[in-house]
Parts: sequence; C-alpha cells; structure tokens
Amino acid sequence: MNMFIDYLNSIDINTETLINKIEKTLQAARRICPEEIQSIYISDWIQTEGQRAYEHLYLFTNTYII
Repeated sequence: MNMFIDYLNSIDINTETLINKIEKTLQAARRICPEEIQSIYISDWIQTEGQRAYEHLYLFTNTYII
C-alpha cells in the first residue's frame, strides 16, 4: 500500500476510511491474483458542488487488470 500513497495523495484521497477500503481491496486481490499488483488507478469526477467523487478502483499487474 505504501507504494501507492503518493498517487492517493495526488488525487486528494487522504481519509482513513477511503484508504482502509482501498487496502482491503488490495488484500483481497492479492489473495486471488497470481501476480504482484504494479499500479492502481481510481476513476473520479468533479461534482457540481466542486467536490471530487470517486467511482472505480483499477488494479494492474503485468498481465491483468482487476
């Protein structure tokens, strides 16, 4: 998880709740995926109130997208 903290900070994910959800997803993916997760991407958009809304978490290995 530590390797993704800079990315999460760059898109303003800094609450413990969101980070815990991401960590749990990473743990689950590691149990079922035979390859190491190399990168992550979180899709998001800006709401009319100006706040960011996060939609999907994508995990990337050398061969898989989860």
